[in-house]
Amino acid sequence: MRFDKVIFSACLVSLLSVPLCLLARGGAAKETAGHLVVDMVVDHIEITAGFDGDWLKIYGVRPPRGDVVIALKGPKQTIKIRRKEHTAAGWRYMSNVTFKHVPSYYSVASTAPLTEILPKKIRTDTNMGIGMEALAFSTDAKPEQAAVFKKEFMRQQYAKNLYSEAKQGVTEISSNFFSTSFFLPDNVLIGDYEIEVLHVDKGAVTERIRLPFKVTHVGINSWALRVSNKHALLYGIMCVALAILSGWFSNRLKRIL
Repeated sequence: MRFDKVIFSACLVSLLSVPLCLLARGGAAKETAGHLVVDMVVDHIEITAGFDGDWLKIYGVRPPRGDVVIALKGPKQTIKIRRKEHTAAGWRYMSNVTFKHVPSYYSVASTAPLTEILPKKIRTDTNMGIGMEALAFSTDAKPEQAAVFKKEFMRQQYAKNLYSEAKQGVTEISSNFFSTSFFLPDNVLIGDYEIEVLHVDKGAVTERIRLPFKVTHVGINSWALRVSNKHALLYGIMCVALAILSGWFSNRLKRIL
């Protein structure tokens, strides 16, 4: 009855204008910081065999003035970006850059464009900032080379729907009540995610909330992942044996029919 929960919360906000109206139910996480209250419809997403993406819905209450910025960050990873160059022998990978501590997923939504509500100093702060400008990739490459490869990586992530920025992606249902949704495509990594919510007033961050969120495998996918990680050789033998058995059975079936 998640829909009833949202409607109930909205009514209380309109009538009482107090943040305590958001009541967590059914295991959903809730955090408060001053006058900012944030909640999720679910605190995890399960990936099954037929998973084709899912939506994470977030809602909350904020002070009457100011704006809200929400970011969803995925597990960090190390990646290597390679670039092909044409040589006398044909196209070859001639250069590469390795980035560390890179979010596998990063999506930002706000009630207004970040350039209008936050000064550049805060937007580009790699420790406390939020948004694409605040993303810092650790690398040993030269700054000029790193910038080129980072731009290409960002382009690829946008194309895969793993990075996104909605300038007005937070919906203001009333003067206090807000909501937004993040889409997680079928190629998201499993692991621990983090939701970061900021209340911004007159160019300053007045409140900040962080919430944990999980993407997990369930069913046969979960079992296969555990076996492949812990017993790689056994998993490989099982896959080969299954392929041989499937081929043999298919051949026998053709002869019978």
